[in-house]
Amino acid sequence: GTASLADDATTVFFNPAGMTQLDRPQLSLAGNLILVESECNDEGSVAAAGTPLQQPLRGKEDETDELGSVPNFYYVHPFSERWRFGLGINAPFGLKTEYDSDWIGRYHATESELVVLNINPAVAFAVNDRLSLGLGLSYRHIDTTLKNQVDSFSACFAGAGAIPGAGATCAQAHGGPGNRASDSSVKI
Repeated sequence: GTASLADDATTVFFNPAGMTQLDRPQLSLAGNLILVESECNDEGSVAAAGTPLQQPLRGKEDETDELGSVPNFYYVHPFSERWRFGLGINAPFGLKTEYDSDWIGRYHATESELVVLNINPAVAFAVNDRLSLGLGLSYRHIDTTLKNQVDSFSACFAGAGAIPGAGATCAQAHGGPGNRASDSSVKI
């Protein structure tokens, strides 16, 4: 029933036409804190099928405990008997996880972060006591970061293909598969 309730300024986001039910300026500010806790327990992880020299993965178990803030702001201003203006600013999506670069899942992710900022101006018009029309536009700015480690030996081995002696050359350069000391880092 959130979209049908029009008893405070948050109606800007859920149902802009509901702003006509507000007869005075209203402001709504809120913030939420979200604690993401996740733990990885290894039970015999191995490299993905098809990777060079598929072997058990090496690395420590790890956990993430990131604290995220989710703010929101809504304002409604009646500028005539029938017209209302509203503005909503919020973060509808986003959180973060971060693991050490030597954890066993480092080839999947060491950091993942998503931050979304939504800016939502809206207007509403009361046609009569029973019908209101509303229009809102949403501008969303999205920023994301993805980081992980790359097994340099496996990348070397895959890149060398069928070249004779490639395995020995890659082992000499990178110390074998899953060698944390020769891992590379990727950030997108």
